[in-house]
Order: sequence, then structure tokens, then C-alpha cells
Amino acid sequence: MSPLPDEVLEARGPFIVGLTNDPVRLTQVRRNRMLMLNQSDETDYIDLEKVRREVTDARRLFRKHGWPVIDVTRRSIEETAASVLQQLARFHGEEG
Repeated sequence: MSPLPDEVLEARGPFIVGLTNDPVRLTQVRRNRMLMLNQSDETDYIDLEKVRREVTDARRLFRKHGWPVIDVTRRSIEETAASVLQQLARFHGEEG
């Protein structure tokens, strides 16, 4: 996982949502992306154990900062956007 810019880690005003994915599914998506780019070499980018660590590290980061998390493994873009909007409403105290 690449380190986040200090501006993100120090931010207090903006609304930040963590998106996560199942490591197996994420590896499949990445493998397909590599094939589309005609790159079939095994790299850390598609190494399942390394992807698992990436996802675990990201979840720890989200928890550490108290950022809401949405698992996008089985969600469409539209469902994810709706979830982000729900989280934003909660952030602004507009639940319900």
C-alpha cells in the first residue's frame, strides 16, 4: 500500500470514506486488468498474499482514523455511490 499524503492524514474537515474489497476478488480484477494490458508476468500487484496485506493495512488505516468503510466487493458503482451519500448524510447529522 502506498503511503497517503500528509494532507489526507491531517485533514479534519473533509469527509473521507474508506472503500475495501475482498482480496480474492480484487486479485481477479487486477489479473484481468493485466491481461487486457498484455502483461502476464506475476507481480506483487496480483500476488494474493500481498493483496490480502494491502486490504488488511487499508482497513487498519480506516479504523485508526475513524473513517466509515464500505465493502464494494459485491456492489455496483450506483450502490456504492448511494452508500457514500448515506454516510455523508450521517456525517452531517441528517440520518433518517
